[in-house]
Amino acid sequence: MDLFQTLNPNYQPSSMDEIYSIHENLTRLLNSRKKLLPHIPEYGLSDFPSLEGKRGLTELIQKEIEQAIRTFEPRILSVEVTHVKNPDIRMSEFVAIYNIKAVLKSDPRGMGLNFKYKIRLDGQIEEAD
Repeated sequence: MDLFQTLNPNYQPSSMDEIYSIHENLTRLLNSRKKLLPHIPEYGLSDFPSLEGKRGLTELIQKEIEQAIRTFEPRILSVEVTHVKNPDIRMSEFVAIYNIKAVLKSDPRGMGLNFKYKIRLDGQIEEAD
């Protein structure tokens, strides 16, 4: 039960409210770094600049994003993260772009969700256009 439902039992969140909340949570999750929260050390992602030069880095990041979402965002199902190959990307500014597809758990029709994030060289993650 969220805060609005606690304060007003008649409040029914819309799918758009929930999608916005999921988007905000994903952005916060993906910009958090592991071991920074003492009470939840596995929350977030690894520090990507420290991984630079590792073989299979894009796949490693892809798997880590997917695992973090599956662990810390229970409102979505069937999470699928894919690396977006883009020859136009300015590699001096970004490491990679990832597409996240999932299904909204609360929607009886199984509404599909699609988010796209880009990872900057400094490790910050932002929504891609």
